[in-house]
Formats: sequence, structure tokens, C-alpha cells
Amino acid sequence: MPFCLNWKGSTAKIEYDDNNKKAAKAAFLLLSMINAVLLFL
Repeated sequence: MPFCLNWKGSTAKIEYDDNNKKAAKAAFLLLSMINAVLLFL
């Protein structure tokens, strides 16, 4: 997710970006696992 929360300041923005990257990785892994399960059904 490319957007940032500018009103919270730079440190909050960096933290937010980091959380977004972690969430994106988790969502990608989850989708990959779901795809794998669907392929094996």
C-alpha cells in the first residue's frame, strides 16, 4: 500500500511504512498458501 500518513510526523510514517511492508508480506504469504491449497484440491 503506497500511501503514507503525513500528519503523524516522520517517525510515525516510517513505522507505518514498516508495518505496511510486514502486512503486505503476510498477506502475500497467506495468498500463496491459499493458492497452493486450491491447486491441490
